[in-house]
Amino acid sequence: MALSAERFIEYFGEVPRQHTKPVAAAKTVYKGGLVAPDSSGNIVAGGSTGALDCVGVSMHNVDNSAGAAGAKECRYQAGVHGFDNSSGDALTEADLPALVYCEDDQTVAKTDAVGTLKIAGYGIGLDSDGQVKVLVSPLVLLIAPLLQHVLSTQSHIPIPILAFPEADGTALAAFSDGASPTPGFDLVDSEVVGVRWNNHANPDPIGGTVPLPPDLDTAKDIVLHFLASKTGNTEADAVKWTCQVFFLTDGGLHDADADCGGDSSAMTGTAAAKTVQEETLTIAAADVPTGALAMVITIQPKDGTLGTDDVVLESAWAEYSRKLLTS
Repeated sequence: MALSAERFIEYFGEVPRQHTKPVAAAKTVYKGGLVAPDSSGNIVAGGSTGALDCVGVSMHNVDNSAGAAGAKECRYQAGVHGFDNSSGDALTEADLPALVYCEDDQTVAKTDAVGTLKIAGYGIGLDSDGQVKVLVSPLVLLIAPLLQHVLSTQSHIPIPILAFPEADGTALAAFSDGASPTPGFDLVDSEVVGVRWNNHANPDPIGGTVPLPPDLDTAKDIVLHFLASKTGNTEADAVKWTCQVFFLTDGGLHDADADCGGDSSAMTGTAAAKTVQEETLTIAAADVPTGALAMVITIQPKDGTLGTDDVVLESAWAEYSRKLLTS
């Protein structure tokens, strides 16, 4: 849930404050528009050429289009203000609270457009007319690195493949080379420890249960990652990882959930032997139940993708989006 403007300002001890600074040469700023310093510390319109991160909103129009730097001054104010939502990179309530970025002095966006946009402020919600409520303040810039860390959507859950048995409950043993579907633990080339499968048409799966963290946002996708290498470079052995995935919830039946797994992206069959490759499988948010407490997963090389090479699964993890905890 997005924080109210009042609660956010109270929490951070911020109140609307007015500041006065010189306007840059040949620049104009407009009342109600985002403003930012340039590299010399002079004020320009937010999002304009040379503008840095935004520090406030102009309290009046200042036309310095024909003047030198400092010929006129801008009075601007920190605080919560409403701005237009980007048409190409719009924010929703689900995205907030979060840092938002300045497209121009009246418009904010969800992302920094791969490093090309500066910070507008801290978005805390949407007005009924769709405008984004943004706290614009030097305070936001001071704590921006902390906010980016706290609100980062990137977090991950290790999947303990070395603790998994076969899906039928049989404990894994040391890998045995041969025409067998049974995987096993292996120290490969005296350096890599992983679960290894023989070149077999129907490899057996491994499986287990992975606890889910309390900050898991079940409204966002979960992306499974697999790190693996092969013993050869056979083109036809473009291994995919086939998974069954189920979720457990408190009070739900342990067999109530439907399988929402599938096949990962494919390894490059012709990559040089021993090349480590990362593949992914996305679990759609629609398949992640509210209140999910654990994920049951089975993992195997896809049937028919190991005709010649062996494959070694070295690591696996789930990447998820975090939500702010309210209690």
